[in-house]
Amino acid sequence: MGVTEITPELLVFTTVAGNVVASVGPDGALLVGTPATASTPYISKLLASRTKSAVRYVLIAPQDVAHSEGDAGWGRRGAFTAMHENALQRIGGNVMGASPPLSRRFTELGVDRPRVAFSEVLAFDINGSRSTLFIKSQATATQTRSLIFM
Repeated sequence: MGVTEITPELLVFTTVAGNVVASVGPDGALLVGTPATASTPYISKLLASRTKSAVRYVLIAPQDVAHSEGDAGWGRRGAFTAMHENALQRIGGNVMGASPPLSRRFTELGVDRPRVAFSEVLAFDINGSRSTLFIKSQATATQTRSLIFM
């Protein structure tokens, strides 16, 4: 687990599940990427030292089922969590009616599925600026590769 400070308000975390970019400021924190459950306490503590706001938005990028850690435990911490629609469907979410039970892996990790899905473009006004995400994914039978532009 590592962190690179691009600016005091823009951080990049390297986790076992992938990278997470965080915009931090007076309104709270916006995280975008593929967080790992094991990294959530560390990232949460670091964000708390950078902003007085408890508001957290966690946007989980497309990822394949084998590597998905659901909401990575952010939902239990009170964060608004959303996942790319294709990734959410692959883990049993984004369906009409009741979702199927969580997978054994998610139960063991103590994570949940996000309840909100997003598609290719998403915009947030936070910390005095607009963050617009453009997601381009390519899925194969075994993996998903995604590019996210902010």
